[in-house]
Amino acid sequence: RVEELKIFGPAGNEMMPSAIEYLSRVIGEEGAYTYLSPYLVKKGRAKYKVSATNVPIKKNESSHYSIAQGIKASATAVDHGPIAAVSWRIEVENCSIVFSGDMTNRFNVLEKFAKDADILVASNSIPEKASKRAKTLHMPPSEIGLIAKKSQVKKLVLSHFFKRTLSTQKESLSTIKKVFDGNVVLANDGLTIEP
Repeated sequence: RVEELKIFGPAGNEMMPSAIEYLSRVIGEEGAYTYLSPYLVKKGRAKYKVSATNVPIKKNESSHYSIAQGIKASATAVDHGPIAAVSWRIEVENCSIVFSGDMTNRFNVLEKFAKDADILVASNSIPEKASKRAKTLHMPPSEIGLIAKKSQVKKLVLSHFFKRTLSTQKESLSTIKKVFDGNVVLANDGLTIEP
């Protein structure tokens, strides 16, 4: 590799470090793996550099980035309890893919952010009958289905399964299908998806 490796992540909050601070803690000159610091330090001898960008986590605001020719990325803050989190929308030529990331829908931003996306990849981390505490961090299948319906996405991909959701996939699909009549796919390693 010779090109810079760019990492984008949420700006920190009182509980979580920012993307820049996190990277420094891991491979900075005072980090956990200091032997990797030449990749981060501007004067280092590494063939390429690793850099981080802090994505603002301001409610109801999106940030936009040009990643490479023909690839645009947008991020918006989402609620993941006390944890700093963002959702991503990637535009490549005529295809749009939205990644919910871990979130509740307390901010009500994903419906608008995913509007008319070709693919919505939603984290299915909890079952419908999850505890109130779990629902302060994640969205249940019924919420995922409503977001997919209201945003009119063409395809919904469920991902980020936990042990607690692997055994409830049939029920989750049934719950989602009650409100969203589009195509729903369960993500598996190595899966190829056509928009």
